[in-house]
Amino acid sequence: MESAFEVPVNFFLEGDLAAHRDFILENGPPPISFPSGAMVSAIGETPGRCYYLLEGMVKVFTINS
Repeated sequence: MESAFEVPVNFFLEGDLAAHRDFILENGPPPISFPSGAMVSAIGETPGRCYYLLEGMVKVFTINS
């Protein structure tokens, strides 16, 4: 298993992703819809993918700075 430090970074996206929507949809994994209230990741868990919000709203809670 590769660690996060061994995976090559190909590009960075920041700010408003609307301009990059087509690129993300064409080159990334298929979009996933989550039902309202779904938890995407939890404390102590390393997500298996990077998430980009393309539609809707997300609430983020953290217990540290």
